[in-house]
Amino acid sequence: ETCPHNLYLTHDHLEKYGSWVTFSPPVRNADTASSLWNQLKKDYIFTVGSDHGPVEKKLKEMGTSNIWKGQYGIPGAETLVPLMLNAVSEGRLSLEQITGLLSENPARLYGLYPQKGIIQIGSDADFTVVDMNSTYSLNAENMQTSCGWIPYEGWEITGKVVYTILRGSPIMKFGEITGEPGYGKFIRRRNNFAL
Repeated sequence: ETCPHNLYLTHDHLEKYGSWVTFSPPVRNADTASSLWNQLKKDYIFTVGSDHGPVEKKLKEMGTSNIWKGQYGIPGAETLVPLMLNAVSEGRLSLEQITGLLSENPARLYGLYPQKGIIQIGSDADFTVVDMNSTYSLNAENMQTSCGWIPYEGWEITGKVVYTILRGSPIMKFGEITGEPGYGKFIRRRNNFAL
């Protein structure tokens, strides 16, 4: 597995933003990020996750004058899919590849396939509707995360989530959560993972 912050953030961002881009494992150089992109293309990496760590602003701000005093971690749940759609727009990956990385492969690894990770008769109707022509800025004020910041503030990206469907019901429309608390459902692992 890798994460968008391992792919998009480098030492240059660390020099510019300091503790706001500290996480574990730590940010690497541009060559390492490039190598990760190549490994994704070649299917050497099977999943991309968010590693969502929504650290409160005040804990990050403690690292303003001394990076070692800021808490590690960054929010990533809401930026995961948009950044991967942007990778498609940049020509780094295909839609089919990110579908595997974000859906089918994790479902297989966690023994949830074919109930999850595929659209077919008998499987849960889980899917995301996207607009690959939408270019916009990522901004914390448009996010649901309670930490109130993102490491990609103001980044222009192309590819936007329009609807999120869970078990056939829309739970997000145009950035607004429409699902009700408690709609989630525990699913027992069916088998060992297999890719």
